[in-house]
Amino acid sequence: MSSITTALRALLALAVAALLAGTLLASAPSPASAASAGDEATTERQRAGCNWQRKQCWGAVAFNKATGKSGVRNDTRTKKAAVRGAMKKCRTREENEGLGSECVHPSQKKTYVRNGCLYVVMMTDATGAVTDWAKGTAYNPRRAKKRAMSKLDGNGTKSVSAFVCTTRHL
Repeated sequence: MSSITTALRALLALAVAALLAGTLLASAPSPASAASAGDEATTERQRAGCNWQRKQCWGAVAFNKATGKSGVRNDTRTKKAAVRGAMKKCRTREENEGLGSECVHPSQKKTYVRNGCLYVVMMTDATGAVTDWAKGTAYNPRRAKKRAMSKLDGNGTKSVSAFVCTTRHL
């Protein structure tokens, strides 16, 4: 009788171990969710679109001289992508319809920024026509705006056409 009891106890221990293993496997996170939880920072970086390893986040503004309406592209991995994106947005913007050729390429006035802030401001006359425009860059948005505004002199109304601050501007 003691050999039957020992066998039953062994079977009972084996059944408990199987139940416990099944419960642990059912409650364990899947490999995909474990990876995503561990890579939360990576996912955030990918959303920004920047080149975080090299600390390069680019932004650009393409300014339309006829309408004062700009195209903006922010947080790209390369300057080229930022410039292209800004030009595309400027040319396809509804307010610029038929005047896409008036969009100033960011490379002409260096209206692009790496790891910082860029403001494009314009001056308009009494009729609302754009008479002048300027850009200002800095690591801080207030300073970038101030620099841009200080470059415009004369009569007219100064206003911000567009600004961009990359994710890594500080």
